[in-house]
Amino acid sequence: MKKLSNKKYYSYTTAQVNEMMSAIQSAMDEVKKEFLTDTTEKKKVFTFSS
Repeated sequence: MKKLSNKKYYSYTTAQVNEMMSAIQSAMDEVKKEFLTDTTEKKKVFTFSS
């Protein structure tokens, strides 16, 4: 994603950057929540072998 910041190839406003970063942060917050939530009640789909 870092390469997308190259203004030689892309144009964007500060507002657009803020909107994009907010959307990315929200998605990352959801992922973090899933990792920290007790998932014992959810259907077991994948596990590492011991």
